[in-house]
Formats: sequence, structure tokens, C-alpha cells
Amino acid sequence: MTNKDDAENVQNGEIKIEQAYVDYDVTDDATLRTGIVLVPVGQLNIYHDSDLRDFTARPLVNYYIIPTTWMDTGVGVVGETELADVEVTYEAVMINGLDHENTYSSSKGLRNMRPNFKNDTNQGKAIAGRIGIIPNINSEFGLSTYQGQSKQSLIAFDGRYGVGALNLKGEYATYQDGYDNKANGFNVEGKYNVAPLIGLSEELNVLARFEQVNLLADNDSFGKIKRTSFGLNFRPVKTLVYKVEYSINDTEGVDDEDNTLMASVALGF
Repeated sequence: MTNKDDAENVQNGEIKIEQAYVDYDVTDDATLRTGIVLVPVGQLNIYHDSDLRDFTARPLVNYYIIPTTWMDTGVGVVGETELADVEVTYEAVMINGLDHENTYSSSKGLRNMRPNFKNDTNQGKAIAGRIGIIPNINSEFGLSTYQGQSKQSLIAFDGRYGVGALNLKGEYATYQDGYDNKANGFNVEGKYNVAPLIGLSEELNVLARFEQVNLLADNDSFGKIKRTSFGLNFRPVKTLVYKVEYSINDTEGVDDEDNTLMASVALGF
């Protein structure tokens, strides 16, 4: 038996499902995917796991405009092919979609518009897709979109490029809907592996990132958030990373905003 005091001390937990789908290979280049899927807008939403990211904090554009982690129930097709020695990846899905009411927030963007898996919030459907171009192992460029109810339109571009110890990447996204809500944002980040310079066989990266979102694109005096971050990460192996970063925050209309120091460790398995 459980007495009253024990019952009051019970801690409720949760199990969160991010992906649960079935793949069926239709052809060598096309796979039918059905279930709970990551919405293919931008690159970080698809590869958002902590051990894959160099910084602890996710970019602003992937919090407010591409509301990572963003998943939905749907059906679609994914695949890859080659065109003139260039690898092309693609993913297109039909999903339940974001909340179609005027629930866009000038402080949270699209974050609270994400759907749940129990019901369809808008009784309609949305489509999303991404095409990726991979010229070589060190670079990739992607174009993606989401088109939903109430004239919701989100378009994003992402890219990464590496040469030697230097790697650069970034994302840009713009959003608008039938309620005259408009937003845009971007991030650009780079890392440089200094391990060979100091005789380390592991990976030690110096990091820098600049980012900005404008949650009220038609307003010049409110809704703009900027962040500049510097950091280090250490990877003894590819799937284990220790991170530390310092961020300088600048929110339009907010005085004396605190900067942040953040550290974490992530393990992929």
C-alpha cells in the first residue's frame, strides 16, 4: 500500500517520442515513410541530436521560426540519387500541420504552434519538403519549405562548407501567414580544429556563431533578437563531445540583458 505522504512525493515523468515511422523501399531511390516524422525544414531539425551539434544552445532561428524539435504525423517519400556525380537527397511529406489559428507569438514565434499526435489541430493538411545538394563530402546545400493552412508559408535555406580544419555552416528562414504575421532569421557559425596545432590526436574545436531573428518583420523597433557566441568543444571520439560557450545576448527593447555561460556533455548511441 502507498500512504498519503508517499503519494504526494511521487514524481511524474514522461516518455517523449520524436520519431516512430515505418519505411518501405519502393525503388532504390525512393522510400515510402509513414508515421511520426521530423518535418524536413532546414538541416538542424533533421540532425538536431546534441552530439551532432557543436554548440549546446540551438540557434535562434531553429527555436523561434523552425521550431526544433519539430515532428508531426504524416506520410511521404524520402530518397537520394546522383546527377552528374553530385548527390541529391530529397524528402517530401504530407502532415497534419501547425495550428492554423492566429496563434503566432511576437515573443515565441512558431514555437507554440507545433502539433501533437493525438488529433489534427487544423482539420486540414500541410506539406513540407527539402532538397539537398551534396557536391562533395565537405559541402552540402539545402532548400526546404512548409506550406500549411491559413496561407502559412515557411521557406528555408541551409548550407555547410569545409576546407581543411575549417568548417562553416548556417541557416536562413522566412515565415508569413494569412494573418499578416511575418518573421525571418539566420545564423552563421564556424569551427576550427586546433588539435593538430597542439599535438592532439582528438578533435578540439574553437567555435564562433552570430545569429539574429526578427519576429515582427514589419516592425523596426520591436521583435529583433541577436546573439553572438564563442566556445570550445572537445571530441575524444565522434559520438562524445564536451562543450562550453559564452553568449552575448541583445534583445531589442530590453535593457541590461544578461549574457550566458553554458556547458554540457553529449553522447550519441
